[in-house]
Amino acid sequence: MTQTSSPTATSARHTRSAPMRRAWIVVGLLVVFMLINHADKSVIAFAGVQIQKDLGLSPQEFGVIQSSFFWLFAVGALFFGWLSSKVSLRWLMAGLMLT
Repeated sequence: MTQTSSPTATSARHTRSAPMRRAWIVVGLLVVFMLINHADKSVIAFAGVQIQKDLGLSPQEFGVIQSSFFWLFAVGALFFGWLSSKVSLRWLMAGLMLT
């Protein structure tokens, strides 16, 4: 005994799979963008020795500068998270692209 799928079941499966495929593509792109976004923060650590030499910084001074960058980034994330609930996201994104 063989089973055949009805045309409506097959077409329903295809119509559901197209949005899911697009959703996974968006997720993949977001992961790539987040990796790029965090790479600029990590590359400073790799270039730390050269930056210290160029600017004449001690390891402690470089550590304070790097720590303050991450703390300010965290505070900025909280602020812009709050701001995103108060302002239209379209205007917020436009402003962030310009700065």
